[in-house]
Amino acid sequence: MYIAAVHNAPDNCFGVSFPDLPGCVSAGDTLENAKKNAIEAVSLHLSGMEQDGDANPLPRTLDQLYADAKKDEDLAGELGGSVLVDIRHVVELGKVSRVDIMIDAGRLSAIDNEAHRRGSERIRSFKRRCKESNLRSIT
Repeated sequence: MYIAAVHNAPDNCFGVSFPDLPGCVSAGDTLENAKKNAIEAVSLHLSGMEQDGDANPLPRTLDQLYADAKKDEDLAGELGGSVLVDIRHVVELGKVSRVDIMIDAGRLSAIDNEAHRRGSERIRSFKRRCKESNLRSIT
């Protein structure tokens, strides 16, 4: 799980940077789009590192980032004034697994309602929600 710093840019878009992944950046015209794009950016960045034979850096915790920012002006600037978001990196294996699950009836109803609203199927809404669960705000 990598922590992203989400900045509100002057042109009313949102920029995303990753203190533990130098050079990995993303953006979006809304906060939600920026978060979604950040997931893709992390996946592409880490895949590129693996292809180049580079080891993936260990992500720091929020406490470690703040402690390091006290000693590093650049990191302090990157974290200052930003919303910090966990980005959970999931390595997709390219194969599917069939599972039977138990789920709260209210949650299932919400998924079904969303699917109906989108003119989609339950499984597509469920998969989308699973992908979106890879992120959450931590500040």
